[in-house]
Amino acid sequence: MNTPFLLLGVTIMFWGWQTGQWIVAAVCALVFEGARFIPHRFDIAPERLSRISDLCIVLSGLLFAIFYATLGNPRAITQLFLWMPIAFMPLALAQAYGTQREIELGVLFWSMRRVSSRKPTHVNIGYAYAAAWIIAASAANQREAGFEIGVTALAAWGLWQVRPRSRSKVLWLLLIPIAGGISYAGQNGLHSLQLWLEANASEWIRGDGGDRTNPYRADTDIGHIGSLKQSERIVARVRTGSMLVKPLLLHRASYVSYTGLRWLARGAVFAPVVPSDGAGVWPLEQETTGTTMQTASIMEQTHDSEPVLSLPAGTRRIEGLAAAAMKRNTLGAVQVEHRPGFVAYRALYTPGAADVVAPGPDDLVVPRREAESLQRIVNQLGLRAMTSEDAAAALERYFSNNFTYSTYRADEPHTGTALAHFLERTHAGHCEYFATATVLLLRAAGIPARYATGFSVQEWSAFEKAYLVRERHAHAWTRVWIDGAWREIDTTPASWTEVEAQDASRWAYITDFASWLQLKFSELQSRDDETPLSWLALGAVVLLWIVWRSFGKSHRTVRAADASGPSVLHPVSGLDSAFYRIEAAIAARCAPRGTGETMREWLARIASDLEPLPDRHELAALMHLHYRCRFDPAGVPATERERFSARVDAWLAQV
Repeated sequence: MNTPFLLLGVTIMFWGWQTGQWIVAAVCALVFEGARFIPHRFDIAPERLSRISDLCIVLSGLLFAIFYATLGNPRAITQLFLWMPIAFMPLALAQAYGTQREIELGVLFWSMRRVSSRKPTHVNIGYAYAAAWIIAASAANQREAGFEIGVTALAAWGLWQVRPRSRSKVLWLLLIPIAGGISYAGQNGLHSLQLWLEANASEWIRGDGGDRTNPYRADTDIGHIGSLKQSERIVARVRTGSMLVKPLLLHRASYVSYTGLRWLARGAVFAPVVPSDGAGVWPLEQETTGTTMQTASIMEQTHDSEPVLSLPAGTRRIEGLAAAAMKRNTLGAVQVEHRPGFVAYRALYTPGAADVVAPGPDDLVVPRREAESLQRIVNQLGLRAMTSEDAAAALERYFSNNFTYSTYRADEPHTGTALAHFLERTHAGHCEYFATATVLLLRAAGIPARYATGFSVQEWSAFEKAYLVRERHAHAWTRVWIDGAWREIDTTPASWTEVEAQDASRWAYITDFASWLQLKFSELQSRDDETPLSWLALGAVVLLWIVWRSFGKSHRTVRAADASGPSVLHPVSGLDSAFYRIEAAIAARCAPRGTGETMREWLARIASDLEPLPDRHELAALMHLHYRCRFDPAGVPATERERFSARVDAWLAQV
């Protein structure tokens, strides 16, 4: 490896310090720095180098697939950067233990190999490989001054070898801390900008995927023109003790204030949940002796580091959840600290009633713009004279008999609000219309109600022996205060699941199978270690196979001392070619052949210096015979080699 002594080894150990992978770093550092003390070198043909490069790219793809399956994005990309130097280690080893001080650029880029007329360009990948280890160390995200100091020191060490010799060393050394200080200030500035953006523009940075729920607000598509298309992506798997008779609603968050386009969770203060003595056990509600509880085993997939859990109403405690922390707000949303990926837990719940936090004034507020149309329906149904339970049942019948489910809304001119248009004209809408209308109608009748969001569990998979929860199963419903507890009612017509399923992709089974494979990969993932031994063992096997394929039985070795001459880039086959005597003679009179330069390129470069030499046509013919000795798979017969040597001697005699 053509880098200063110990530079690459120290860089790798710096990566080990930042990532905590000391053993991996120590082994890699010894392997690369040890190459300087090994007397023999592998003489690897360019075609084999290209194969090694291709295998490195394949290995990188496999790494990303594994990280994506176990961690999801964006952590898969971070982990890919962190382990990228390991993926390209075979190619770096080929240069470190090979006779090539430089590698032809076409080895790295497949598209360049296809251009036969391209003039070869050779590069030393040693410095680039060292930079890759530094980039990988930055992916560990250790925001410490030691990282900046280390990067500055390593960069200065490498740049010292290529510094302009005409410049003052003192001035050059003074510029190093200045550059490091500017870099440190820039990093802090970018980090501060990131924190500001996350705090002030989280909606458009984070997005609103099906696995993300904002416990403070819920933006609705009420008034949206056109068709709503939900994704088929699986976001959770649920296993229950028995088959469900009716869909199970998994609650994520509730909201109390309606602004016309969104619901807000005003006054919903979060409080920490303290785990009990058992590992992974989190009590949410006081458990009543003798009460029968049911269990739902849930496996969610999240891209968020603080996901909101999907829980059945009446969840008393959560078991088997390996979360760093948990908090819960007064509206029943439960949020945890957990690394992105799969979150597994068991919810023990009492069917029927949700949490028993009493309603507040906000649970009776009706927006002024909606009051008139709401009051007409309240009077029509006589809701004010009914009990809370009867009013809820009356609204279920009212929407079931008179309304239809639709994810499409035409651009029809109307006066008033979109919700009033839904109630009085179209009588068709999606779950957000039904849930919002139900909440506000109950409030208009003097009954406390809340808007709830989450998922509807209903699709059974015989293959996975579990209920699949997709993004299109995201749902909204109503929580109404009945007999001293919050009860859930869903006034969306039951046909909504069939309507949503009609638009399902015919290729859904392929994505479902890929999702299942992703789950199985995650089950191999250690909860405590992001790089489990099983993956390291698999990587070691693949790496050994690549090394065997690259440096295996078809290769020979040459001594390192012999690899420094003009034959550095020559394969072992044809090293006895008589043409090398001509090369030595021409090099003595003209210019020597450059490192990585082919014989034909060299002679073309010094063509003007060859004018005084005799019989240029014979020289070209001898070079053609030389290439036969070098590359002809059938070889050159001994008698022909003797004639070739005699012709070389005859040509040299004329010089």
